[in-house]
Amino acid sequence: LAPEAAFEEARKIGNKNQNYVKFNRHTEWTQDGVKFTSVLAAHSDPHPIGVIIDDGEKKYYITGDTLYNTDIFGDIPDGIDVLFMPVNGLGNNMNKTARFAKKINAKKVVPYHVGMFDDMTAEDLDVENKVIPTIYKEIEL
Repeated sequence: LAPEAAFEEARKIGNKNQNYVKFNRHTEWTQDGVKFTSVLAAHSDPHPIGVIIDDGEKKYYITGDTLYNTDIFGDIPDGIDVLFMPVNGLGNNMNKTARFAKKINAKKVVPYHVGMFDDMTAEDLDVENKVIPTIYKEIEL
């Protein structure tokens, strides 16, 4: 089925309208000209994913909860504009290492998942191109 037809079928499951698309690795979904592609992640979940969001102007990569795993890089396209990555170092997530960010080579890096299980801060991520979000404030990417 074409993605739009597959979505309509998914919405009819159990005679109920659904408002989600189940993502497994390599699932692609386009909505209103924005393409979402699920990619490999490495976490305690049996099927972890990250997501590439491509609006035709920029590519955003949200790693999801993940550890550093070299297999991930095979799923990631060139030209990532903004990388969102966890940096808390606990709970099967990457720590503040910049190695992952440097390998992706995104124009900007947004650290997240900080301070949840430890005293790490977004400032601890050692990359020059980081953008640190402030709660309730819009960030410009």
